[in-house]
Amino acid sequence: SQVRYQKMSGEASDAPSIRLIDNAFPKLLISQAKFEEVYGTKPDFFVQAPGRVNLIGEHIDYCGYAVFPMAIEQDVILAVGVCEEPTIQMHNIDELYAPGSSSITDLMISKESPTWYHYLLCGIRGVLDTELGLKEKKGLKFVVHGTIPPCAGLSSSSALVCAAALAAGHAHGVNWSKSHYANICAKCERYIGTEGGGMDQAICFLATSGSAKLIEFDPLKATPVSLPKKAVFVVANSLSQKQKALTSEYNTRVAECRLAAQACWHCLYCSLYNQVIACHCGFDWKLVRRLDDVQKLTGKKLSDLLCLVKESLHKEPYTKQEVSMCLLILICQILEVSMEELDRVSLSEKTKGLKSFKLQQRSLHLEKRSPKMQNEEPLYQMIKVFVAEANRVWEFKNTCDHEEEVGETETLKSLGKLMSDSHTSCRDLYECSHPCLDQLVELSKGIAYGARLTGA
Repeated sequence: SQVRYQKMSGEASDAPSIRLIDNAFPKLLISQAKFEEVYGTKPDFFVQAPGRVNLIGEHIDYCGYAVFPMAIEQDVILAVGVCEEPTIQMHNIDELYAPGSSSITDLMISKESPTWYHYLLCGIRGVLDTELGLKEKKGLKFVVHGTIPPCAGLSSSSALVCAAALAAGHAHGVNWSKSHYANICAKCERYIGTEGGGMDQAICFLATSGSAKLIEFDPLKATPVSLPKKAVFVVANSLSQKQKALTSEYNTRVAECRLAAQACWHCLYCSLYNQVIACHCGFDWKLVRRLDDVQKLTGKKLSDLLCLVKESLHKEPYTKQEVSMCLLILICQILEVSMEELDRVSLSEKTKGLKSFKLQQRSLHLEKRSPKMQNEEPLYQMIKVFVAEANRVWEFKNTCDHEEEVGETETLKSLGKLMSDSHTSCRDLYECSHPCLDQLVELSKGIAYGARLTGA
């Protein structure tokens, strides 16, 4: 028998491809057998979503800057059945994961104690919450077969979200482009409490065989980049798991970067005259979510932001109270910026309880701290860091593009150094590494051209 099989491939403007399958896909046959065992019928279609590895550009997608991931062979396969009952039923081939169910009209997603199938519900809700004008929401039955190691920094959760969104869209006759799906799915994990930047979902939908992708945002754009032909990228699992949805560490860094961007806006418009002009032009500080927003709203270069922040902000890390007062001054006391408003506008449910923010440590991320930097203001350092890492992404791409000019060996050396520098900063300054990851990097020295963590 032949069943429809839907996967992400082709151009970003294309809808995900649909094709008939036969017995050449062993994983699909395994999923189909389990589906028949659980539900007593064949699935209506399958969906495939790949995992990813980020080669360079750690923790800058949620600041609005380009990243450089590629898809991996490990993936998530969904066997999907459409039913008239208004329910969603979810089973996993791996018996470690208990089955789950939900009403299609009342999707219950826990932020406090999320489980594996809540990521499926995130993707489904993301599709159903859009303005589809659906008169009737169809029920869905799932069997999940995943080969992406969980909590290993390879986006197993985002693959579940993307696959479920694509399944829900297909079941309801949606014909969106992959870029549209990626933009919707980038917001879906917020239902579970994770404030990602969109890289994982973008590469999941927009990856193509044989190349990495330079992913840019606003608007979403994916440029294929050919990696050196003889380069081998080894993806090693440290076996130390990290469940981002269960902790506030990831969201804390997002909040720190958002507050830094809003403080930068303050630095640019710290005078009464500039504040009046800004308010008149609609430059509301509440609209500033990322450092990239500051640039777009003001037309300033990053070098200009560096100078202004260095002149205006003190060296010590800012407390929550100081940030609130900073924003109070920002709008020249026309509006009150209470702690409650700061919580509502700048923080999330998982970061509202924070009392202080490590802006200094975050500001050093991805740039080696030299003695000269010891006395620099923390937000000045933070912007320098984002500039350095954003530039490093483009340097990685340009190095790949000019391999024929500089030669294979020099190209690999340059790429390896970029990766190693990135890891050092992720470990020491952004504090997102783990001893097991550090050990893997140390073991690679003398064997590989360079190594770094990913997804931590």
